[in-house]
Amino acid sequence: MIKVRVLEFLPESYVEKKNLGRKRTIFIIALFLSVIAAGFLVFIPFKFKSDLMKEKDHWNGQLKKVENTYITGQQYDYLLSQIELREETAKIIDLKGINILSVLSQLEKNAPEKVMIKSIGVSEVDKEVKVNLGGSAASYDDITAFIKALEKDIYFSSVNISSLTDENSGNATKSSKVFVIDLKINSGM
Repeated sequence: MIKVRVLEFLPESYVEKKNLGRKRTIFIIALFLSVIAAGFLVFIPFKFKSDLMKEKDHWNGQLKKVENTYITGQQYDYLLSQIELREETAKIIDLKGINILSVLSQLEKNAPEKVMIKSIGVSEVDKEVKVNLGGSAASYDDITAFIKALEKDIYFSSVNISSLTDENSGNATKSSKVFVIDLKINSGM
């Protein structure tokens, strides 16, 4: 049986091979596209899950920051009581007319490096502010330098040493010099 073809002079086996080649090419292309589609279908969920995990970690980190800054009711009450206590202390200091912060500032400014102030007493007698200062130093020279600096400072009107003693701290080679100084603050300060 002979089939009618457009080109009658081509053998039938050649046409079949050609059709088979086309079918193979179409099959290979379809197979290639299905492998690519399957790859995307496998890859996309993993990528999507990975992106979701990163975003979840980011938001968990943000949540921890917010939780760390959250103040509980008890903490708020405690902070409020501390603020009120400071305000009351400031009012008491202002009522007495003594600015303790400026006294501390002046003492710090005049104190040499090796002088340690251990106690401060501030009082007001006959509208004069008196400061009783106790401390220690490494040497008598440091105490002398401290007293000279206080005398030069116009903030203080009177500088007197009340006591001066040696104190051994258990080590015979190291002893500190303990002092008590009485100061008066100029009335204009």
